[in-house]
Amino acid sequence: PRPAWMHDLSDLKRLWELLRILFIVGRGLPSAVYLYSVIFWRDELLRLPYAEAAVYHVMAVFFTVLNFHLMDILGLWKQSDFLEANRTIEARLRAQACIDGSQQLASDAEVGGADDSDGEGDVADGE
Repeated sequence: PRPAWMHDLSDLKRLWELLRILFIVGRGLPSAVYLYSVIFWRDELLRLPYAEAAVYHVMAVFFTVLNFHLMDILGLWKQSDFLEANRTIEARLRAQACIDGSQQLASDAEVGGADDSDGEGDVADGE
C-alpha cells in the first residue's frame, strides 16, 4: 500500500520535481564535468597513458548515456505514480457519489413518505 501523500497530486508533483532536480544535480553534474574536462583540460587528458584515457572516456560516455536511459525509466515511474493517484482519486469520488446518492434517495423517500397521508400510495386517479 502507498502512503496517503502519494495519492495527493500536489504532493506527488512536488516529489517528482524534487527528484528531477536531484537527478540533474547528482547524475547530470558529473557529465557536465566530463564535458568541461574534455574542453578545458584537453592537454592534461592527452598526457594520460592510453589505458587510463580510454577508461576515463569510456566510463564517462557510458554513464552519460545511462543517465538518459534512467531519465526514461524515471519518466515511466512518474507516469505510473500519477496514474495510480488518479485511479485512487476517481475511486474515492465514485464512492462518495454513491454515498451521496444513497443519502439523497433516503431523504427523498422520507419526504415522499410524509406526503402520502391518504394511505393510497402512488395509485393514479383514473381508477
